[in-house]
Amino acid sequence: MRKRIFSAAGIFLGLVLLGGLSRVLEANYDGNQAFAGFYALDEQTVDVMFYGSSHIYSGVNPATLWAEFGISAYNLAGTYQYLWNSYYNMEETLKYQRPEVMVVDLYGATFDEEYGETTNFVKNVSSMRFSLNKVRNVYASVPKEKFLESLMGYPLVHDSYPELSRGNYERGSDLIGGDCYKGFRASFEITAFDSLPDRWGGVKAERESTEKNRKYLEKMVKLAEKEDVELLFIVVPYAGYGEMDAEYYNWAERFATENGVGFLNGNELAEEIGLDGFSDFAEESHMNYSGAEKFSRYLGDYLKGNYILPDRRGEEAYDSWDEYSDCWERYLWGRELKKLDELGTYLIELASREDYIIVLSFQGDYHELDGLEKGLSALGKVWQPDGGEGITVIENGESLYSSPQEAEYLWYLEMGKSDLAVRREYGGNQEIIVDRQIQNKVENGLNVYVYDRRLDMPVDSVGFGSEGNRAYR
Repeated sequence: MRKRIFSAAGIFLGLVLLGGLSRVLEANYDGNQAFAGFYALDEQTVDVMFYGSSHIYSGVNPATLWAEFGISAYNLAGTYQYLWNSYYNMEETLKYQRPEVMVVDLYGATFDEEYGETTNFVKNVSSMRFSLNKVRNVYASVPKEKFLESLMGYPLVHDSYPELSRGNYERGSDLIGGDCYKGFRASFEITAFDSLPDRWGGVKAERESTEKNRKYLEKMVKLAEKEDVELLFIVVPYAGYGEMDAEYYNWAERFATENGVGFLNGNELAEEIGLDGFSDFAEESHMNYSGAEKFSRYLGDYLKGNYILPDRRGEEAYDSWDEYSDCWERYLWGRELKKLDELGTYLIELASREDYIIVLSFQGDYHELDGLEKGLSALGKVWQPDGGEGITVIENGESLYSSPQEAEYLWYLEMGKSDLAVRREYGGNQEIIVDRQIQNKVENGLNVYVYDRRLDMPVDSVGFGSEGNRAYR
């Protein structure tokens, strides 16, 4: 009897430990992070839900839908999301939200596998809260012989533990928006394509998707009808769109029409959307941020024109969308800041912003820099060393630290998930150190390090050299 008790206790403890380790490991993956953000939402606040693969999370920006249309949207997407995963995500949504429209990307209709790779299962299923819905999702996603171990989370633990990092212990550590994350992960890479992805727009043939895919499309239609929710099928544009893809989507469009479901193939609307093959794609499978902005605006117009969607801007319950939009504005401002090479203009831009930690390291012949006085004046009453070298740290125009006129010093500051230290060792150079990495770029001039408190992430590390007044990054 005692052995049985110990055995049962051991199994229970093992499940608890496995579950805890799974929650730590899952922070690495896009679909897991999308679930975490979804469960953090206030209930009954989402008007449009998006489901699908990486095409959704890289191609539809809820911040744009909010800022320009007042649409409260969320992307519950993950890499290589199969249609059955999308369906069970829809079921999960309805436990917490009552969206006006559910939008499903149909890239999954081109998949012909009965089951996906383990990593795709991990990204799309493992972080769903345990319930009968998750059990069904797992059952649909893996072969029967792997069902139990997958339900317990073993593939997540087995495949992910070598990738553990600090970010695993701090949810949202690499996501724009933090706790207000809405499921968008942009790329800023650019791959040029000499023709737009509507080149197969003249294809008329159809290629029927698999029986399993059709089954879950039918389940989506029935679910939407039962719950009185509008259903929209879309295809997010991608440069690798080919003739076979077009045939699958032709079949999907007929299926949608026969079932009274809206259908929008962005690949065949590239010119109308305004997509540019030379600037709007990260690679053949995904649009970059520029392309996502254009498609999101087009989609916002389409949603507003075809469905009854209130403008939620100004409503207190939707403050997290304001915060999310603001986070993207801050992030994009930081990217623009890094393009500035003229010191005075750079410091004036810094002065226009709040909630940034700014570290200035005056070194060598810094006093010869053009634009230095103009820029420092804009920043406010910034401490400067009296003829020699020194470091100052400021935030919102206030001084946090100014180095003493001594041969050695050390000062330390915790900045959210990063650690800042400024120091000079006896006989050595003064240094800006963040997470044990020296940030200094020049020995003669001004080194600047900028950290965004609100986003909890670095913005820029640049040195303005006195020789030629150049910026070094």
